[in-house]
Amino acid sequence: MNDKIARFNKLEDLKKKEVEFLEWALEEQKKVKEGIKEYLSSLNQERTKMLAEFGLKNKDVFDIDELWDIRKEIELLDEKTTYASSELKKCEAMVENIMKELLNKHKEAKVMEKAANRLVEREKTEQLANEQAAIDDLSQTRYGRNDVL
Repeated sequence: MNDKIARFNKLEDLKKKEVEFLEWALEEQKKVKEGIKEYLSSLNQERTKMLAEFGLKNKDVFDIDELWDIRKEIELLDEKTTYASSELKKCEAMVENIMKELLNKHKEAKVMEKAANRLVEREKTEQLANEQAAIDDLSQTRYGRNDVL
């Protein structure tokens, strides 16, 4: 029985380590998500700045090459923003999946903990019953009476 309890305790420890790993992975993924959000914010600020510059250059300068270059930079910023937005969606989906998996691992850890506790309680109950039987046998042999419980 002690071997069973030891195995359940090992499984319980393993489940707890899985939960800890997923918690760490979730934190790391949240950091990545925040980094992408900051990057998107900086891209939007840069795009706004480039649009303002484009508006000023459009009024003041009649050099088509300069306007073309600014327009190309704005398009590049738009492409980067689109890519970063898709990466943000992927990251959010990863966070969601990790959270679901973490919830399942928490449940598994609780089940293993309860199973180990039930085994320990069953072992204690059996041990107390055996001790009581031994005490009863001892009292029976000592006093030689059959009516002693």
